[in-house]
Amino acid sequence: MINTKKLNALITSIENDTDLSAEIAGDYLYISFQGAGNCYGGIQEDYSIEIDLENKTVEEVIQEIMDSYNNWDMEEHVEMWANARYTTNRKDKFGIPPVTRLVEEADAIGECYENLYDCVNKFDCAA
Repeated sequence: MINTKKLNALITSIENDTDLSAEIAGDYLYISFQGAGNCYGGIQEDYSIEIDLENKTVEEVIQEIMDSYNNWDMEEHVEMWANARYTTNRKDKFGIPPVTRLVEEADAIGECYENLYDCVNKFDCAA
């Protein structure tokens, strides 16, 4: 069972040391990137990390955050959205912005990931 005091301290650290928001909903921790970063007043995409907390320690939660950071691929992210934008015949393109904006947002997500990584990497689980 997760130590809620440590988990709450981690959430507080994430919210105080990064532009990101974090919340627990049921058995999940959600870390949202939306509104963070410095592109166009914040990341517009509803990008988040979802971590299942069931039967996890805070150390395992931190490892999942670090794994998510290590698996982030800006080019893959942009390609996914660009392909979705350009393979539709819909005039509104499903609201997907132009590629230049996708690149700027993906870059901002990457910067936020770096800040999050630094934050959880220095978090003291023993405290």
